Amino acid sequence: MRIVIPGEPYVREPLRLPPQVFYVGDDARPDRVLRSLARAGTIDLCPMSDISEAESAVAAAIGQIILVVTANAGDTTRLVALAERIVVLNTSNHRHIHFLPLLAEIPDNGTIDRLEMLGVRVMLRNNAEMIDTYVRLLVWRISRPPSLPVPCFYLHYQDAESVSIFLLGPRGRAELRYGEKIGLLFEMLSVTHRWATTPQIASELEIGRSSVKVYLDRLRHEYERQRQVAGMDIPAKRVFCSELHNGVWIHRLRGRVLVID
Repeated sequence: MRIVIPGEPYVREPLRLPPQVFYVGDDARPDRVLRSLARAGTIDLCPMSDISEAESAVAAAIGQIILVVTANAGDTTRLVALAERIVVLNTSNHRHIHFLPLLAEIPDNGTIDRLEMLGVRVMLRNNAEMIDTYVRLLVWRISRPPSLPVPCFYLHYQDAESVSIFLLGPRGRAELRYGEKIGLLFEMLSVTHRWATTPQIASELEIGRSSVKVYLDRLRHEYERQRQVAGMDIPAKRVFCSELHNGVWIHRLRGRVLVID
């Protein structure tokens, strides 16, 4: 499983409330984390007895939410499931959840790779310097003005030659039914490149340069057709962007992309 994140996940603009910190742990409060978080303003600290209680509370909350979970090696499966749940919640209305798992030791079952593929930064509980650096970055992200939202997609590979593309939104997911060439174009803009010129697209797809605009229009048309199903209010022109720079057309995708294989 891999993840590529060209932009921020789709989130409707969160309510400007003080961040809520949901904390799950079997030790004392993570004072170093909380001291750094305090720079963001008033902190609403909500201790939780276990991961299940925290998940329920996070799902019902609104605004900026920070979920801090201290865990042992035996909890890693539940952490991955929670991270996957947070990806879904972050595509819903008024959700902006930051997940911060603090592990007692490094697990040997590939859990860290799976969590990082879901956009989660994993840290050891005894690495105070790394925790402090990350939390200061998190505080900066929370305190800055919200950026324009972008949608969230995920690509599911059944095999090396077959991929399904889905758009995630507040109402659920919608499959974008692209043909082979259009699907390759989506992969090109979302996985293999951050941007591409018209000649690059023509060369990689083995089509004429005059056909690139037609393919991009089809890419946008299918997104427009399915975005209402997913409850997405971001138009295609803000997702699949084409701009002229120094006489060269540059094309890019603004969105968050999960890649599952």
